[in-house]
Amino acid sequence: LGAAGVAMDPAPPKGILNLPLRQLKSSAPALLHPSKRSGVVALTLEQFTYAFVNTFTPEEAQAAYERYAVPDTARPLFEAAFANFNSNAPSKGSYSHGRPPLLITAGEKDNTVPASVSRSIFKKQRHVPARTSLLEFEGRPHLLMAGEGWEEVAKGVHDWLETLGLGAT
Repeated sequence: LGAAGVAMDPAPPKGILNLPLRQLKSSAPALLHPSKRSGVVALTLEQFTYAFVNTFTPEEAQAAYERYAVPDTARPLFEAAFANFNSNAPSKGSYSHGRPPLLITAGEKDNTVPASVSRSIFKKQRHVPARTSLLEFEGRPHLLMAGEGWEEVAKGVHDWLETLGLGAT
C-alpha cells in the first residue's frame, strides 16, 4: 500500500536468531516479570536511559525521559522473545516479492536493537527482489530521531527516499 518503508531500528521478526546480551538487558524490565506479559511496564529513568538514550548526557536523558517515557504493554516484547518457538508468531517476517523498497536503520550504540540485529534483518530482507538498504548511524542510541544529531537521521532517510524519486521538495 505504500511506495516505500522505513524501519527505524526495527524489532527483530521471527527467524532472526541474533540476540546480543545488551538487547536482553534492555528488555529485562519486562521479560524478567512474566506477570507483565499482559500488563503494563513503566521504566525507571535508569532503565529508559540504558534502553533508549544511553549516549545522552544525564540532563538530556532526564529531559527525554520526561518527554517520551510512557508506561506501555510488554506484550510485543514477549511476542518477539518467543517468536522462534511459535509457528503463528505475530512477528513473522514478510519476505514477500511484492513489497516496496525498504530502508532499515541502525544506531551504532543502540542497546534495544543493536546494529548487529538490524544487519541480520537486512541480510534476511535483501534476498527479496525489491530494493533493501541499511543505513547505520555512528554513535547513535535507539532513539535515533531525538536528541543531538537528529537532523542527520532525517537527512539520511530523506536522501534515501530521493534515490527512489520520493523525496519531498
